[in-house]
Order: sequence, then C-alpha cells, then structure tokens
Amino acid sequence: VRIRMIGLTPDIQALTRFMRQLESSPFFADVQLNNSQLASDQGKDVTQFTLDVTYTRPDTSVIHRVPLSSAK
Repeated sequence: VRIRMIGLTPDIQALTRFMRQLESSPFFADVQLNNSQLASDQGKDVTQFTLDVTYTRPDTSVIHRVPLSSAK
C-alpha cells in the first residue's frame, strides 16, 4: 500500500530526521521525497513537503508488544 504524506516542518534538517525515522521503521519502505518548498505558515517560514512511502507488514519477530495497563 502506497501512502502520501503532506506536511510542514520548521527546517529541512527536521524533514531529513523524519525521513530517516520512517526508513528505520519496520512498517515503512521505499521512502521518497516528491516535493519540498519554502512556504509561510502563520507568518513563519517553513518547508512544505510531500513524501510517498510504502506500508509493509513487518515480520512479527521485530514487533515488541506490551499489554495495556488499566487506569486506576
């Protein structure tokens, strides 16, 4: 399944970190930056971006599951 992400980031370094995190996730593969451009959001300079990623079902051995605790 291909997923398109459209977002804003305060700087290009944050976008690079986000892409690296996606690439290291067992749930995503083939992370591609389609577009990035300077924009303004509420008077502040930001980078607007579009990413395409592929959702992958990871091997269950790489997923760490923990039980949900009940609120007391």
